[in-house]
Amino acid sequence: MENIKCPVRVLFLSVVSTISLAAGTAPSGGGNLDSPSVSDNSGPQEEGLAEIVVTAARREQRLSDVPISASAFNQKMLDLEGVKDIDDLAQITPGVTLTRGASASTTIAIRGISSNAGSSTTGVYIDDTPVQSRVIGFASTTVFPNVFDLERVEILRGPQGTLFGAGSEGGTVRFITPQPSLTSDSNYVRSELSFTENGQPSYEAGGAFGGPIVDDKVGFRASVWFRNDGGYVNRVDRFDGSSVARDDDWANSYNARIAFALKPVDGLLITPSFYYQNLYYNDSQIYWDYLSNPSKGEFNNGSPVTAPFQGSTYLPALNITYDAGSFTVHSNTSYFAQRDQNNRDLSRLVPDLLGVSFSPADPGGVPDVSFYKLQDHFITSQAAFTQEARIQSNDPNARFSWLVGAFYQRELQYSHQFLPDSEANFGQLVQDVFGTSIINVFGVGLVNGVYDYRSLIDSVDEQVAGFSEVNFKLFSNFTLTAGVRVARSSFSFNNYTDGPLNGGASLVSGNESEKPVTPRFSASYQVNSDNLVYATAAKGFRSGGANPAVPFDRCGTDLVALGYPNGAPGAYNDDSVWSYEIGSKNKLADGKVVLDSSAFYIRWSGIQEQIPLPSCGLSFTTNLGDAISKGFDLQGQMLLGQGVTAGLAVGYTDAAYSQTIYGASDSVIARKGNSLGVNPWTVNANLQYEFNAWGRSNYIRLKDDFASRQTAPTVSEDPGNVSYIPWEIKMPETNLLSLRLGTRVERLDISLFMNNVFNSHPALSTNNFGSTNDAINEIRTFRPRTLGITLSGSL
Repeated sequence: MENIKCPVRVLFLSVVSTISLAAGTAPSGGGNLDSPSVSDNSGPQEEGLAEIVVTAARREQRLSDVPISASAFNQKMLDLEGVKDIDDLAQITPGVTLTRGASASTTIAIRGISSNAGSSTTGVYIDDTPVQSRVIGFASTTVFPNVFDLERVEILRGPQGTLFGAGSEGGTVRFITPQPSLTSDSNYVRSELSFTENGQPSYEAGGAFGGPIVDDKVGFRASVWFRNDGGYVNRVDRFDGSSVARDDDWANSYNARIAFALKPVDGLLITPSFYYQNLYYNDSQIYWDYLSNPSKGEFNNGSPVTAPFQGSTYLPALNITYDAGSFTVHSNTSYFAQRDQNNRDLSRLVPDLLGVSFSPADPGGVPDVSFYKLQDHFITSQAAFTQEARIQSNDPNARFSWLVGAFYQRELQYSHQFLPDSEANFGQLVQDVFGTSIINVFGVGLVNGVYDYRSLIDSVDEQVAGFSEVNFKLFSNFTLTAGVRVARSSFSFNNYTDGPLNGGASLVSGNESEKPVTPRFSASYQVNSDNLVYATAAKGFRSGGANPAVPFDRCGTDLVALGYPNGAPGAYNDDSVWSYEIGSKNKLADGKVVLDSSAFYIRWSGIQEQIPLPSCGLSFTTNLGDAISKGFDLQGQMLLGQGVTAGLAVGYTDAAYSQTIYGASDSVIARKGNSLGVNPWTVNANLQYEFNAWGRSNYIRLKDDFASRQTAPTVSEDPGNVSYIPWEIKMPETNLLSLRLGTRVERLDISLFMNNVFNSHPALSTNNFGSTNDAINEIRTFRPRTLGITLSGSL
């Protein structure tokens, strides 16, 4: 702790003073900021655990009554857990793994069903609008919304294709915003200041407010939020380690939302809304291993140029609901637009592709190409029009209940990559390596005298679907559910590529279409009001796609070894899963113990996999056989005594290829037993003690997030496979401990927190933007130990 900067000590003293002042001047009692374990915050109590109402089955139900494996967190629970983004959310949810790679990319896995190729395996929703992105090119990624002013977040494990579409092959993450009230005013505020060891401070501030404009006729809800995450990775000279920029990986986030509710007649509710988000990362949050000493808090990045990212998201939506008494009609019309500007440092990749080897001992390469610097530019865009309409019965207790709906989406995506260069830069590099000019080596010069590589990919995804689900109570406490979604989906693209690194100009077009059918069957038995058991069988589906151009003159060696002597395949097919799940939801000891458990077995067929080509630094997507994912998840909360609550969330996932895939001359592309890249065990445990002091309700909360190490190598981590990449590593064992001490003043929660108490810094992922010649590793890890103060709640 002695390395924490002086402002932390000042912060601690100021908070103690603030709490003491509040205790002496405010009336006793406290407000109504619910914890996940106690129904109010007036002091330690022994009563039932609070429940969350969810819409996982497209109707309002208590989470304990929904016969699927799901986790749900309301805003107060998210604040208590310190959740700010999808990374934090994944750590506390069993069965969910999130991996951050280069170029601000993210890969999310639910029960091992994940892929860095093709369309998403996880549906991501903001209210009723799907926002997940298809991977096209080399920089497309789903940009998740920040966590501020949410009604709740729902994570639904297992295929959700019947109600949530083809993008929900492995599961769905839903970010659900508060709706405007026609009857009462409300507000929510959150601010935070924190200090990271050997890094810069972070801070945020945001507020939301709403209420009726015309009582029972017109209401609104508006929010605005800003956060700055201070950097802790320094950019240094790659040769001598001298400082270039301190704490260069800082980031800014902005969010704003406004929604109106209009009730022109009884039963009809019209809700127009607009959501906006802007993210800016000043540099990649990676460090170079040979320039750094994590145990001493030294994280240094030797990239000659920065790798900033900026992403803007716009989501106007119109939701209309009409309650006719016996049934309700829902309509959601939305237009989701996202535009990202992404940069990478390719100062080592391009020389590496020309055969210049790099190592910590010689970071300039042989011959010396230390003069060469290149920052590539990616501009990616996603624009999707979505229309969904559904009609459903209103009485969930009726013997027969039903839902039918229709869905349409047309999505335009493009990924444009530019490698701006010059004769003085690229020409000198080619001259030093080959002793001759660009024209003599590649046959073409720089495109427009500017680009050594340019790739323009434009694509269209279109889907139309009808879906239905019915519930039939065979007996008063035994329900059968059947659902199906029938869709027609198509994907097409054009890819124009040119430049000397492409061997000249090329134009590739491709398309793929399917008519998927995704059924779901479930049986549930309500033993009594506190205990439910269920079994489910469901199919998940993911659309196929087409590959951009892969130049054979650069990548031919790898392609031939993989069994593609005529070049990379132009298209890849759809893949699908069949998931089987049994589970139970139980309340025990008069509601003082709540358990939610399930076991699953998933067979994944025709997996879409991105195959790296080590010699040229590119990749393509193809279908690689089958895999099996099996395991269980368990979530529980317990009132242990007066004011003491414990929580436990355990997930176990064994996900691996179930067959060996061979290439040319019996070379192995994927080996039976190769991991799908998940930590088998994840454990989130927390202990909270509520107590009265200073005339206030207070609490101490201890939380630990553990993930076991990945046991088997992935396809690219296996040295026996053709696409083996030496610098890739298995996911390590991780353990993050956090502490929070809070007090409640009226409806406000004021808390001190410490994250990453033991200052853990495992290598979560590695990259080097090079081929097998490059031995300089770039590593991503956890944010170092951070101490801060949070204020959240209502004024």
